[in-house]
Amino acid sequence: MEGLIHKVFNFIAQEENKNLYDTIEQIKRGNKKFSPSLLAPYSDPSGNPTYAYGIETNRYGKKNTIPEMEMQFTNIIKEDALKPVEKLNTNYNLKLNDNQKTALASLIYNIGENRFKNSKAYENLIANNLEGFKFEAFDSEQGFVKSKGQKLKGLISRREKEKQLFEKPVEEMQIELKDKPVSTDEKESLQSKLAKRRAGVTELY
Repeated sequence: MEGLIHKVFNFIAQEENKNLYDTIEQIKRGNKKFSPSLLAPYSDPSGNPTYAYGIETNRYGKKNTIPEMEMQFTNIIKEDALKPVEKLNTNYNLKLNDNQKTALASLIYNIGENRFKNSKAYENLIANNLEGFKFEAFDSEQGFVKSKGQKLKGLISRREKEKQLFEKPVEEMQIELKDKPVSTDEKESLQSKLAKRRAGVTELY
């Protein structure tokens, strides 16, 4: 679950505020210094007061440091995005993989659980009609691409990225250099094992 939370955190944070995400990464590496203006409030496309990664200040309040904000954001996505996804996955036996869970969590975080539950996308998902769900959720015309009745390029782009992630298979052995550094020998060994598994070769140990 922790790996999934990390994946969801990174995906949603970059979709909500890529400039802030990249700046914070630079600060963590010691290449930039923190400025309180990074966490200044702003209005989202619907006019709601937010800050950082789309965190609604009227609902959750505002933090003043990066660690506090990231902890707050982690708790929000656990409760408001991942919890509904895991409940759907269990209650309707959807068998969603981590990429699909991440894409769905991003969608729910962006539009809200109530709006999602009252949609045709939801009806298709709980019926395990994934093609129908993708059309109703991510399509550039039919999907969740409007704010106050107006189509927004940012929402069209986000829905497309969520769709691409939803359709992306999860490798049974993923090599995540960014998250877990490995040596060249270890990387080559993992790649060799993965290639053999794909070719149907069983190794004896």
